[in-house]
Amino acid sequence: MQKFNVNVSEDELSVKEQMKFYIENRKTFMLHGASGLGKSRRVQEIDPSLVTIVLRDGMLPEEITGKTAYENGVSSWIEPTWYTALKKVCNAEPDRNHVLFIDELTNVDENVQSLVFHIVLDRSIDGTLGKLPENCTVVAAGNNPKESISAKPMTEPLFRRFDAHIYLTPDIQSWLRWGSEIGKNGNPKIHPVIASFVAANSDRIFYRPYNPENPPRYTVDPRGWEQVSNIIYANNNTISKNLIMNKIGDTHTVSLMSFAQSKFISIEDIINNKYQKEDIPTNENGRFALTCSLRSVDESNVKKIREFIKQEMGGEKCAIFDELWIEDNDERVLIIKDLEDEEAKKQGKSLSDIFNRNTKREERRKINQNVQPGQIETWMNDFKEMN
Repeated sequence: MQKFNVNVSEDELSVKEQMKFYIENRKTFMLHGASGLGKSRRVQEIDPSLVTIVLRDGMLPEEITGKTAYENGVSSWIEPTWYTALKKVCNAEPDRNHVLFIDELTNVDENVQSLVFHIVLDRSIDGTLGKLPENCTVVAAGNNPKESISAKPMTEPLFRRFDAHIYLTPDIQSWLRWGSEIGKNGNPKIHPVIASFVAANSDRIFYRPYNPENPPRYTVDPRGWEQVSNIIYANNNTISKNLIMNKIGDTHTVSLMSFAQSKFISIEDIINNKYQKEDIPTNENGRFALTCSLRSVDESNVKKIREFIKQEMGGEKCAIFDELWIEDNDERVLIIKDLEDEEAKKQGKSLSDIFNRNTKREERRKINQNVQPGQIETWMNDFKEMN
């Protein structure tokens, strides 16, 4: 009997990697999740040139499907503005897939939802008119009824028409990883003081579900912390009590201001050995946030940073740092490889490691059978002298 001609992989893919795969291969998908989790932001970061249709109850059908005009008894189709914009973006970059983003899909009734049926399934506005460009992928987003009082159930036919559904949940480490990326202004996307504060307090302040029976006065969710970060950046790195309190309330603001006056470990502190053991976070999210914050170190000091992470926080955090620091830079892959080789040479290799890498199994068996008492110690001493 023959095997199926397929490969099987259980490798974990991040939400961003899943989204990029679907977009690059023109597979429609929908992002589900509560408000404040950054659904729209995730799509826009993959395709900054996306074209968005924001659905709302009461919108006119022609806003989605266009309209028919008559002149001298002759009818003509007037395409909707989003379609004109989409063709312009896709034609400008024919070798790159762009996104048509349908937002707030579950915040409208089934009559409005039905207007996008053909767009999702047939890649056209009504099956015949308005064919989508070849280099376009349809992506939608919406809330679930259990997470938002304004959300409505999605009709079954529309739900089944998507190639995939991605369900987002509050994930503090994914948020910290994203927040440590350098934004357009040259700063981390999330201000380091906010990232560290949220990490130190973890799930207690990261996300608070919305309770329609007892609506909160202030917003505490990933988007809210991003907005607080933006306020601090806009205010010249100043935490103004009144400006921040208007977003997250008095209690969290007072805690943040107190936290901001405490010590934290910077890249410069590590390079210059100006830190104490007690300065290192003890909780998992705090250590993860510190690891992420170190990703902006330059090539000349990365060795020092890696040594710190390995010694103080372990090999797992160092592997996370390597991934963040390398990103898509092939030159940095070689730098990390050279550092790993240097560390391996410095530490030396156990005899079993040498055998595993350089000796066939049968040869190892024969060597083990003939080894004399004390010979292993002699070989190890010789090996250390060579290195």
